[in-house]
Amino acid sequence: PEQALIVQRQVAVLLRRRFPHADAALEADLAACHESAWNDTMQPRAALKLIQALYRHEKALRATAHGAHDQEKSYPEEKAS
Repeated sequence: PEQALIVQRQVAVLLRRRFPHADAALEADLAACHESAWNDTMQPRAALKLIQALYRHEKALRATAHGAHDQEKSYPEEKAS
């Protein structure tokens, strides 16, 4: 569990670096996801709520990533002559 917590923090830092405008709740939802892995008593409603939140984050991050990728296609770097 201690190693998993370190990895979770590293993932949060990487996501913030790659997606600085990501929803502020992302890190809290990732932490809740980490905690739920060890929680045998999590209620189904709470689990579903967490899954839905993670899905919304995924959609937003994918849209941001695709938007940046599309923008790079629209504005190719000028080639030196």
